[in-house]
Amino acid sequence: MNSRSTRAVLLAKQLAVERKWTITGTPTLGLTNLHVEETEEDYTIKRKFNARDDLVKLGTVVSNYLKVEPWSTNPKLWLNNVIKPFENNSLNGDHQLMQILQNLLVRHSVKDVELDIKLPKLTHQPVFLKPSFFDKLSINLFIAVLATNAVTSERTDRDYMFHPSNKSILRRLINNLQKATFYWTGFSIQDIENLLSICNYALNTIKNRYSKDDIKLLQSSIYTAKVALSNSRWRTNCSVHEMSYFVSNLPLMFHKTMSVANYEYEVDDFHNPIGVYGYPQLHAVQKLFFKNRLVKESFLFERILEESSKEFWIKYWKSNESKESRKRGSSRVSNQDSIDLDSVRLINHEPKWKNEFDPAREELEITARPQKRTTRQHFESLNQSPRKKIKYIPEGSDTPITPEPMMPEGNFASHLRHARILGTASVKLSYLTSRLLENQTVGIKSIVFYEFENSAYYLTELLDLLGMNYLMYSTYVKIAERSNNLTKFDLWDTSVSGGIVLVMDVKLASHGLTIISATNVFFLNPIWNKTVEAQAIKRSHRIGQTKEVYVETLILDNTIEKEMYLKRSQTKVDETKELIDNTGMQEYIMRFEFLKLFENFQEEYEPIRSQTRYKMDLGAPKDDYDDGLKLFSAESIVENGIRTWKLPLFTEQSLARTTENESKIKDEPIDIFKTDFEMQQEGTVSGKLLQKLKSQRKTVRFG
Repeated sequence: MNSRSTRAVLLAKQLAVERKWTITGTPTLGLTNLHVEETEEDYTIKRKFNARDDLVKLGTVVSNYLKVEPWSTNPKLWLNNVIKPFENNSLNGDHQLMQILQNLLVRHSVKDVELDIKLPKLTHQPVFLKPSFFDKLSINLFIAVLATNAVTSERTDRDYMFHPSNKSILRRLINNLQKATFYWTGFSIQDIENLLSICNYALNTIKNRYSKDDIKLLQSSIYTAKVALSNSRWRTNCSVHEMSYFVSNLPLMFHKTMSVANYEYEVDDFHNPIGVYGYPQLHAVQKLFFKNRLVKESFLFERILEESSKEFWIKYWKSNESKESRKRGSSRVSNQDSIDLDSVRLINHEPKWKNEFDPAREELEITARPQKRTTRQHFESLNQSPRKKIKYIPEGSDTPITPEPMMPEGNFASHLRHARILGTASVKLSYLTSRLLENQTVGIKSIVFYEFENSAYYLTELLDLLGMNYLMYSTYVKIAERSNNLTKFDLWDTSVSGGIVLVMDVKLASHGLTIISATNVFFLNPIWNKTVEAQAIKRSHRIGQTKEVYVETLILDNTIEKEMYLKRSQTKVDETKELIDNTGMQEYIMRFEFLKLFENFQEEYEPIRSQTRYKMDLGAPKDDYDDGLKLFSAESIVENGIRTWKLPLFTEQSLARTTENESKIKDEPIDIFKTDFEMQQEGTVSGKLLQKLKSQRKTVRFG
């Protein structure tokens, strides 16, 4: 009603009524008053506002809708007698406005509201996650770039990243560092080779210029660059920009034709190395299996796989070529999603020094401090390099050997049912997937708020692979489609279809939405602006909510995210300033604290696991009958409050998703970069959204 020309206002003018009211929680931005109950203390947030804009909108309601005289007859009086005196701090300007508001507004105090309305409990807790190997590596690469710049520029002049003239570049770098706390593939092989060259030149040629601390920074940067360049999984995924999914129990024929890399330091049940796949490859493998799951002979399945893989890579290339022209267009993951073909050609050109490089032992040498004696136990934990790690030791032998691969006997396709997703390269993705699987199983509706599109993209990829229930609410979705998705979410019957998740852009969380059917809320990263976070939480925890609401903010421990959270919680920050403008955050970044990659190292991947409030194991009930065709279901066990999932690659859920949608698109060419669900939605706005999110995905064929 604060507009002069909307249909609602025009209709209201025609109503012949004795009295009118405007009922709203926030008539203007300046009257916003948010309350969010934290675990330890409550806080009230008042949003900054422009007084003139607020008063203009209020004047429109008063004169145009409520028709209060004399402003209804002469609207200019509001400008001259109310707005201008208030802006100019004229005598009685404040008093006059206060009198008007007191006569017009019926405003309830928080205490009065609480007497009549009792909101259920809100539990909001930070979840500090130990970074995965690739999380640490990505963050260390950013720190190496910043540290090398600081040392080689001698922290002076325009070459120094923190020089005022480089503020926009630094802002973009820190923004990407925040994205890297979920997953990052934005550094190319050439980038890191150049970083290594710069560090070596500085250290070997002009070493006398630098202090001992700066030399230590250069050594740490060299080490980080060498770890990345010597890791085949990193080299591949930084070139093709795929999330790494570690999959066991797929025979060697799949590794040769469909995988993007191998994790040779662990073997599966058939003595094959663990395969590393991207989403397009795994989705193609799923469709191939579902179409040929009655094939019993391995040689016949291998022939089908060979033919299918050739077709897959041809379409992969064609899709890559057709999207070449869109390379400079807008995308969901900024520029890190654009594939550099020169970098792709370098994937298999590994450095000559790789075989002599032992990353775990070298990390120990770099991080060792003379004043602190290293214990034998600590030394042994760091001395287990993944390059030397082999799981299989024959009985009666002290020497580990690489076992010979086994070909499953009997019904070949039946054995493929044992393929499972062991984990991902991102601890946040693995953790959140575990939580959402749990919520879907027990029938809970969830909201996931994201700040960066790349994290939503990788999340929805895995939800598609698992056949999970989700809806999108994004800036890329038109308003009508957003409203439709909210209705679907609200009407979703959890007793029939299990839980569902609404994946939502946090920028859209402050527009008066009511989503009280959701009782679990997740933030993929800490939000620097508390007002935005508070508004997002209030989408679920508001009048009408009858159940307890649980909120989790995922924070990567010992990283910039933890520092953000602590700074935001412990001090009053100016929310109008960006993260990099905060003095405390600048000081933290300039400490250049590298993470230890191999301290307590277990695997390169992060299993699908999370903390849980439930003690029971989840999964389909045990059934001893097996006809060789029945697909397995996801199962989980709980130990010490941690739920760990065993995720089959081929499930009834993923089969249902594939079968249902392929029946609607048969005889049409298939774009392998769209899921079946997306292809079903080809003509819808949500389908176009996902096309936009993936518009810059480019592809390659490699061995």
